[in-house]
Amino acid sequence: MKTKNNFCGLMLGLVLFTAPSHAAVTQVNGSGEVTGATGVLVSGNLYDVEFFIGTCLDVFTNCVEGNHDFAFSTASDAAAAAQAIFDQVFPVNTAGHPSYVTGYNVLGGNVVFGRVASYHFTDPAGNFVSDFAARNYIPYGYARWSESTAAPPTAEFAFQQLTNIGNTALVRLDGTGSFDPDAGDVLTFQWTVDGMADCVGNLALCGVIDIPLGFGAHDVTLTVTDPEGASDEITKTVTLNPAELAVLEIDKSKVKFTENSYVKFHGEIGLPFGEDYTTLLAEAVANIYVAGVEILPPATVVFMPEVGADEWEYEGNEATNGISKFKIDWKGARYRFKESDYPINIKSHIITPTETVLTLKYKMKDIGGPFQMDIDGLALIEVDALGGATTVTAGVLIEMEEAGKEIALTLPFTLVDTSIITLSGTVTRVLYVVEGLKGSIGRFELEANFDASPFPAGAATLPRTIDLDIDVGAQRYFGSASLGESELSVKKDKWRSK
Repeated sequence: MKTKNNFCGLMLGLVLFTAPSHAAVTQVNGSGEVTGATGVLVSGNLYDVEFFIGTCLDVFTNCVEGNHDFAFSTASDAAAAAQAIFDQVFPVNTAGHPSYVTGYNVLGGNVVFGRVASYHFTDPAGNFVSDFAARNYIPYGYARWSESTAAPPTAEFAFQQLTNIGNTALVRLDGTGSFDPDAGDVLTFQWTVDGMADCVGNLALCGVIDIPLGFGAHDVTLTVTDPEGASDEITKTVTLNPAELAVLEIDKSKVKFTENSYVKFHGEIGLPFGEDYTTLLAEAVANIYVAGVEILPPATVVFMPEVGADEWEYEGNEATNGISKFKIDWKGARYRFKESDYPINIKSHIITPTETVLTLKYKMKDIGGPFQMDIDGLALIEVDALGGATTVTAGVLIEMEEAGKEIALTLPFTLVDTSIITLSGTVTRVLYVVEGLKGSIGRFELEANFDASPFPAGAATLPRTIDLDIDVGAQRYFGSASLGESELSVKKDKWRSK
């Protein structure tokens, strides 16, 4: 790297300075004297600076006006460099040098910096000489600058949608792809999501973070900063898609092509794991294709009664949206573990996007001693030899339903199909929740009228296909089901499912 030398100087006027936002890395000798610094930010560029004793000719290649090799050759640049020393080099050493303070004034050619004697900014030859001699603390006369050898970092991150339950998703933001060419540099990570700061810290704390985000598009910015203060940032749009329905299956279907043409469906519908119908806005959108032709554009149905009802029912005027009937009969999401010869059984009361309530029954006589239950590493419940239950996990509530036999657990998270329950202690068992978890399942019935004019061949129309899309709730949980030729038979003027 080519070295550029200069003096920096000429501070004019009265200025009050505040604490800096950028701090360089100082170099201090065994006597506690500041001999220089690396990563000094001057006008957007990084420099290293060394303080030297001697005359101008001793320190620099040439001190003659018009024939010098100063790094800063104008008064404004030299002043900015001198100011950078005060802002970034001296204040960070206040702990080791109590005479240094972060507030100071620049007046004419003299600077008062705590009890440190005067710094003289002189320009005897018009070369912007800066004298940084400081009695007692920095016995150096000149500052020599060079372009910093420190390279700036590069920000990069990846993201992954870990869950798709409820009206939010858990998203992993991974910034470990960021790097700094300078070996040994420890980066600081700062995440900003939709303009709000989320996590600021080192690699261990903020290199990888998991955060809940609502479905839709989010602007995520990662800024990485090295110890010299150089930084880089990258912004990406993170788009999260709504969760898909756990199931949408057509059991029976009928399409009539002649007068008063209609389509009818009966089938099964299931919400995503972790979502319960009792928390949903009672509305849905239906969209139907017959033989590849859209016979029912997306139509929104608002059911009666509303939130919390087991049965959603709509009896409509088909002239309004084409739908004459739409019903869903729900059952809530549930989890159950029970074996006839095992002394512990678990049953859910309710599973919502934000919490899970479980009943834990146990027979201490058969178990014979204390045991622990761990759920996804997020909750730890300890049951003693008498059946008393405790937890050290924040947010977990325990209610004793029957002393020594049964407890109710309220967990501040959702039990999902990937969850694992681990029993340890006197009893040991690993329970994979997917084996006993059922989503919020319901039966649906849908009828709609349509214009049959696009089907002059009637029931002989090809291809013989039906496609049904249903979105549920304000979140628009999406499901799709289809029937093909092998699943549909022709009966006079109708198609019927086999």
